[in-house]
Amino acid sequence: MQSDDFADLLRSAAAIAAYTGENYRQTVYKLSTGQLPGYKIGATWFARRSKVRARLLGEPASVNGGGA
Repeated sequence: MQSDDFADLLRSAAAIAAYTGENYRQTVYKLSTGQLPGYKIGATWFARRSKVRARLLGEPASVNGGGA
């Protein structure tokens, strides 16, 4: 299960932007303001594909999902 969690992780704002189809600056803004789910460690943004997908599709956040 841990490898599934690792595979679900987007490891930079650029990766998150590529996944959402938005440009880098829009993505950083949305991450900073909470419009996209994610967390920052140091200068690097991280997000779970499953949570970003749910937000983009307007689905409720999973209570049991854990992580970001």
